[in-house]
Amino acid sequence: MPFAAAKWPDRVAFRSNGESISYLTLLRKAEAMAVTLRAVGVKPGDRVALALYKGLEMPIAIHAIWMVGAAFVPLDPMAPVERSTQIISNCDTSVVVGAPRSSDLLQRIALENKVVVVGASIPNCDCAVPEEQVTNFVCHENARDDLAYIIFTSGSTGTPKGICHTFASGSAFAHAWLRQYGLRPSDVFFNTVPLHFDFSLADFFTPPMVGATTELVKEQVLMFPASLSQLLEESRGTIWSSVPYTFLQLCERGALEQRDLSHLRWIIYGGEPMPPSALPILRNALSAKISNSYGPAEVNQVSEYTVPNDHPTDMPIPIGHNMDHATFLRADDGELLVSSTSMMRGYWNRPDLNARCFATIKGKKYYRTGDRVKLDSEGRWVFLGREDRQAKVRGYRVELDEIELAMNSHELVSEAAAIVSPDGSKILGFAILADNQELEMSDFKGFLNSKLPGYMVPDELEFRKSFAKTSTGKINRRSLMETAK
Repeated sequence: MPFAAAKWPDRVAFRSNGESISYLTLLRKAEAMAVTLRAVGVKPGDRVALALYKGLEMPIAIHAIWMVGAAFVPLDPMAPVERSTQIISNCDTSVVVGAPRSSDLLQRIALENKVVVVGASIPNCDCAVPEEQVTNFVCHENARDDLAYIIFTSGSTGTPKGICHTFASGSAFAHAWLRQYGLRPSDVFFNTVPLHFDFSLADFFTPPMVGATTELVKEQVLMFPASLSQLLEESRGTIWSSVPYTFLQLCERGALEQRDLSHLRWIIYGGEPMPPSALPILRNALSAKISNSYGPAEVNQVSEYTVPNDHPTDMPIPIGHNMDHATFLRADDGELLVSSTSMMRGYWNRPDLNARCFATIKGKKYYRTGDRVKLDSEGRWVFLGREDRQAKVRGYRVELDEIELAMNSHELVSEAAAIVSPDGSKILGFAILADNQELEMSDFKGFLNSKLPGYMVPDELEFRKSFAKTSTGKINRRSLMETAK
């Protein structure tokens, strides 16, 4: 970022909610926050949590944390506080960067953890507010293999697992985007994906490399497709990466006939498959190129497929060819193994997972994705599904076992199961109540909202008297799929 500030000091780096910040101002504000982080005891190698909603505070905090040699850990501000405090404890984090808009969350975090809040004065919290500007700041020199950030995803035991990326892997991801999409100084990245979702990181890492601008879209705007399309028009966004659901909602309810979106040149979707039947809708609404991107959070994006105009609407869309920084291998059982310069260091404090997820083949380290793939007649990779119980719904990766654990933790529930609907768009939850017990569905859903992030709470819940079982006595989830309403 100092490079961007020196080369394009007055160019707009980030915009949000009608406000903007130049690259030089971003540098100065990040330096001021970095001084404050050092003052409260943050050292190279530490982890600093981010409890922030979308806004200009995000890029300032990220760069400030890196300037002192620490790694950032984004929290989901919409998730139950219990989950955030679990992550903070897991990372041995004592400093949280916040802002006035997240004051309620910060107060609740402070009740459960001994933390210092940096960035805003929050009642009932130990806080440190940065000065506006500092002089003679000396930035920490980060090595390529130093930890840059940790993204926490769902864990099958109910404990979130942290994916650790270094400056080298993050840089490789950004450079891959730079080459693949021909990015320009005139580009405006339209960021609608939350920071705790790895798909958003390209919008933060890549623009400073070319002096481009990122529009950080507030969470509330996403709730109203017509407002989203209006902001897309006003911001003159050119590059937009998100999950398929966001694009389809925009086409269906975004009042696109009233908008001039001719500046949008590339939409990049990922996180889950795009229904091929939706392609004509996108083609009719938007003139931009459409690309399918693939890559688990552990390796960042590693393949790309720019969908041609004549792609059949009754055929799955391939994940395409591996990008130039990645190598693919298909195991005998169909699992995809990936080696890339954008691959994570490993899982945070989970040597057991690290032992299972990596394989060394002919001296090269590969990540076991758990995804089943095949090559089609054109030599393109096609995604077939997951090897395990992990799933992606609306772009969020979830462990169905974690959802079941939360459902089973209710005192009136004797057995529970969670599956993904046949079309992959919804989470379906089923529960059996203990004998002679009654439970209002609204109360049960409220309970789950207190235990899980919103995107993991089943979209549909159903109480049943019994579950079909397999020959080994396990819940027959295939039968559940067949009998789901």
